[in-house]
Amino acid sequence: TVDKSVYPYIIKHVDDTKFGARPIRRAIQQHIEDPICDKMIDTVYDTSKNYHVTMCVVDQQLDIQLEQLKIKGKSNNC
Repeated sequence: TVDKSVYPYIIKHVDDTKFGARPIRRAIQQHIEDPICDKMIDTVYDTSKNYHVTMCVVDQQLDIQLEQLKIKGKSNNC
């Protein structure tokens, strides 16, 4: 889940919009994807489970929460 406060946060961290979507993509990677990956590495992450990611901005900092989903009766097999 992405809170509406995350969108202005990302735009604020875009270096230069004259290069089109590339700076936006880099800002998303740097400020969303990388911190999620870091959080998953730092947390005991069970690859057989599903997780819900929640993002919002608190005190001008991106707050990312991982919550293990509790789904009964469903298999995680592909």
